[in-house]
Amino acid sequence: MDSLGRKRRIEGETQKRTAEGFSFYNSYKSGLGVSYESVNGKDLMFLQSTIHFDRDGVDYNQQVKDLDELLRQKIDSEAMDKIMKYVKQKTKREDILEAKEFSDKTYGIQVESSYWDNIYISIWYK
Repeated sequence: MDSLGRKRRIEGETQKRTAEGFSFYNSYKSGLGVSYESVNGKDLMFLQSTIHFDRDGVDYNQQVKDLDELLRQKIDSEAMDKIMKYVKQKTKREDILEAKEFSDKTYGIQVESSYWDNIYISIWYK
C-alpha cells in the first residue's frame, strides 16, 4: 500500500500490466514508478515513468536499467540512446535536467527534472 492507502503493483508481487504495447509494473523493486493513462488521439501523454530520489531504499542505477528496458520495448534504439544519455546526466537529487523532447517515428518523449526532484519521462503518440 502507498501513503494514500492504494495498493501498488510491485514487481514480482503482481502481474505486469500491458498498455499501448508496453509491458510494465506500476512500481519496480528499484524504485522506478510507471503510470498509464488511456487516451484517444495523438499528442496526449499515455505513459509516465519516474526515477525516484525521494524514497528510502531506491536504487538509482537499477531504476535507470529498468527504464531503459521498459522504453526499448517500443522506442527505436537511436532515440533511446539519446534519451538514456540525457537521463544519466542526473545522478543526484540536486542535479537539474531542463525539459527536453526526443522522438522517434511513433512517439514523443520528454525528460525533465527540477532541482531536488525526481526525473519524469513522459511518452505520447506524435
